[in-house]
Amino acid sequence: MDLTLVDLDGLLPSATIMVVSITASTTRGERLPEQVLQNTIDACDHSLALDSSRKKVLDFLETRMRHIAPNLSAIMGSAVAAKLMVTAGGLSPLANLPSCTVQLLGAKKTNLAGFSTATTSQFRVGYIEQVDIFQSAPASLRMRTFRLLAGKSILAACIDSVRGHRTGDGIGEGYGLLGQALRVSVAKSKLAAN
Repeated sequence: MDLTLVDLDGLLPSATIMVVSITASTTRGERLPEQVLQNTIDACDHSLALDSSRKKVLDFLETRMRHIAPNLSAIMGSAVAAKLMVTAGGLSPLANLPSCTVQLLGAKKTNLAGFSTATTSQFRVGYIEQVDIFQSAPASLRMRTFRLLAGKSILAACIDSVRGHRTGDGIGEGYGLLGQALRVSVAKSKLAAN
């Protein structure tokens, strides 16, 4: 099988695709023994099943975020709040993280595989880059907006984790209003900096 004909764009970063293509074209290669091939296929199937289960849990969590962490959801949106909580290990562990760590949750490591790093001035961002306030910020204010969102999300996670331990359901008329107020303060500070 010619590996250069396989489309790897959606699976691997471009630098890794180049390394795989060059390696595939320069090596002779041998067929795997049947048992090794079967073990590899089984491991891949198991990995895909785990990824599917992870996506199902994340989808369910996204639908319940308005009740689990309303303030965090008001600032970050349900999808991003769910991803932050899953990556941190829950609402209480997220509330105990410093905001500089929250900024990097979900960040992908850049793999340049031998290329120059002189032209890569992009700062590392995680899930926070998916928040609409961050995306709508001008380029000159993105770093400030990024830091504000990380800080306010920690405040909201602290409030939500404390309310989660109170008696009663905690879902009342004013539940989540603090998160909405924090979101407005981030938007106002972004506008004031213009």
